[in-house]
Amino acid sequence: MKLIVYFISFFLFATSYSQSNMYVSSGYTFFDSIIGKENTSFYNGKSHINEFTSQKNNHRYFMSHDFLDGFVIYDNQPFFNLKLKYDLLNDCIIASLPDDKEFFKLQLVKQKTDEFTIGGHKFVSFYSNSQLKTLGYNGFLEEVFSSNNLNFYIKHHKGAKKRIDGNAVNYIFKNKSVYLLYYNNEFFIIKSVKNLIKIMPEKSKDIKEFQKSYKKTFNGDNDLFITKLIEYIDGGLANHRTK
Repeated sequence: MKLIVYFISFFLFATSYSQSNMYVSSGYTFFDSIIGKENTSFYNGKSHINEFTSQKNNHRYFMSHDFLDGFVIYDNQPFFNLKLKYDLLNDCIIASLPDDKEFFKLQLVKQKTDEFTIGGHKFVSFYSNSQLKTLGYNGFLEEVFSSNNLNFYIKHHKGAKKRIDGNAVNYIFKNKSVYLLYYNNEFFIIKSVKNLIKIMPEKSKDIKEFQKSYKKTFNGDNDLFITKLIEYIDGGLANHRTK
């Protein structure tokens, strides 16, 4: 009976507040604490088993071998205060969830995962995007920069290579990130600065000036360099359209 009362109270609160904030972190955390995540659609997946042996400092996951703080919109519902891993080998999310006896690793269904944040990085699902399917990079993309003019994403992926160490078999994982620009309703792969100039020839002068002035500033951090370049280009586009 108490559970029903709590549920009704929460429903009335969430309904009245949703007009100004669709996903209320404290509200949904409160709701999950009452009914338990095991009674929600979040427990719709399979147990994750890592079949590849490797060193902890060389792993298949995004950022860290360890679980990181995260948030997921799963099956159209938001779930907060989670411990997550992003498996870059199979492009899937793993959650560490409490069971009756111990914590277990749940692999979420890709097609039900709309969006997630892990370690402060936001990822969006593009599994059904036809343009990205043609390019071969549909799936989860990190949303690095977004504006009314353009969006910049990174497709993170890792490949596995077997290595024999005596009688032991280990795997080496190598990152294969790809830069993707969404501009004028189309996705483009950014392979280099020259390639970006071909995509946006009208911004050729600005791109060359930025590269000349700031290439050494980022000290080999290509992700940051490309991100700042995209932000710089977007600022020029915004100024041009307001004139």
